[in-house]
Amino acid sequence: MKIIDLYSCSFFISEKNSEYTMTQLDGEKGKGLALAYEHTTYKYVQLQRALATTIELLSYSSTARELISTERWGMDILQELSSDENYISVIKKERAKQIHEWDVESITLQFLLVIFFSYNTLYTWDQDNTKYNYTCLLKDFKKILITEHTGKISKNESIDQETDNLISDFCFYRILKGTVNVLESHKDKELLDVMEYIEDALKYFHKYFMSWGIIISSSELETQFDVLSRGNFSEDIKKNTNRYLDLNEKMKQLSEHDVLLIKNVVEELFSFEPTNKFEKKIQVESEQLGTSSEERLNVDTKPLDFMKYTVKGSDKDMVLKIINKFPIQ
Repeated sequence: MKIIDLYSCSFFISEKNSEYTMTQLDGEKGKGLALAYEHTTYKYVQLQRALATTIELLSYSSTARELISTERWGMDILQELSSDENYISVIKKERAKQIHEWDVESITLQFLLVIFFSYNTLYTWDQDNTKYNYTCLLKDFKKILITEHTGKISKNESIDQETDNLISDFCFYRILKGTVNVLESHKDKELLDVMEYIEDALKYFHKYFMSWGIIISSSELETQFDVLSRGNFSEDIKKNTNRYLDLNEKMKQLSEHDVLLIKNVVEELFSFEPTNKFEKKIQVESEQLGTSSEERLNVDTKPLDFMKYTVKGSDKDMVLKIINKFPIQ
């Protein structure tokens, strides 16, 4: 499937609200939610940036990086990045219409792109002056993770994470795990079930962690969901509906191995292997402080495992609320 086909099943939150969104908000704070294909003609620069940062985040997973490298366009991107260019500058060299035509052959990568593109704002937008202030996940990854010459992604540096950062990361992790669970349990049913889960998760995260209030779905998104839920398609099916039906069929073809790869990607983005240099640094610091280097490494490489047991008060209440909202197997 082509990138533009995947846009028909991926969500997008624009930086600037449309006239329709502003009307629906009626003076309240909020953002507009649409399907990405709605913006392929006039907000393609934002789509390019979202695609670039989606690929960048996925490249911090060894599993996803390998999948990207097998795509014709993917290997070109990874090779260009070896010259210290970032993903956005590399992708901007291509015209939007050319990017739309990029073919994604891997069925696993198709669903990874749909899921992570839809959640793009959750790991690319910082938040300040809100109840939860945090630095976005992607920005932190750029500071602490490196790609070694073997292609292995490793943690090379430690950063002090405030509780707000840990809780927002934990929420994103549970959302991703929940999304994959729905994908796995509904893969013989309808892709719409997965899309509705993503829509609900986006609205939840933005309500509790972003600096604006409500999320307004575009009229075209609501119409499309209505058409898909009824399943009463006419002969003159819209192009984006055809694309949905194609990807819906692809979902039914997902193997257990495909789903396992997607699960691996999620885990790799929240659990890290230390570089030899970083591990030695931790050992030296621990010896000087008379503490356990093994425990320190565990805290640094699996921060979310420890966060659940250290938060207190209202933060603990929020963690429990997240766990109840996004249960996982």
